[in-house]
Amino acid sequence: MKRKTIVIIVGVAVAAMVFAGVALSLEGSPSVGPDRAAEALRKAPGTKEKAHAAPRVDGQTWGLRSYTNVRGELCLSRDVPGEAVGTGCLPAAKLFADGPLFAIPGARQESAPYAKYEWDNQWVYGIAHPAITTLTLVNMDCSTQDLTLDEDGAFNHVVGSAKTKQGELPYKLIARGVGGRVLAEKVVAAGLTENAKKAGHQAPRPKQECR
Repeated sequence: MKRKTIVIIVGVAVAAMVFAGVALSLEGSPSVGPDRAAEALRKAPGTKEKAHAAPRVDGQTWGLRSYTNVRGELCLSRDVPGEAVGTGCLPAAKLFADGPLFAIPGARQESAPYAKYEWDNQWVYGIAHPAITTLTLVNMDCSTQDLTLDEDGAFNHVVGSAKTKQGELPYKLIARGVGGRVLAEKVVAAGLTENAKKAGHQAPRPKQECR
């Protein structure tokens, strides 16, 4: 059986993270040798992984965990079912270096015996600063959904294949604080698949009213 294709989109805020995983393709992150990866991902003595929201989507569990490594950095481990566990670490002091919202978007396309042009799943996960009280996902069609933040500010949202095919595609996150004041906005659109790019398709664009 052919393996699925995973593309993980890493934003500027995560470019400094050290990533390691299996069958994982990363954009914008540094290459990591096995020795350096093993050192960077090793848990600090006495540290346990903390489980965060793990939604069940398309009959699969998309887990998210965090821990502190031997360097004192914050590490996030994310499960892409049937594919890989991708782990990234960075100094806790840099978590909100680009603003109060740390978010990692991504997407995957299942393998098929024919050319496919859409993603099968899209997702976004990360951590919100304590000042953020509500986090809203705005989709390309302007529909919205409030994402759940746990006690650590972690969130983990996955779009199933049916909704993806219906065009319910993530566009941006809006983070609000006390009184509804907007503290941050971050675009989390996944862009086109490789087949769609080669075919000359145009990337999905949000409706004018939700830009």
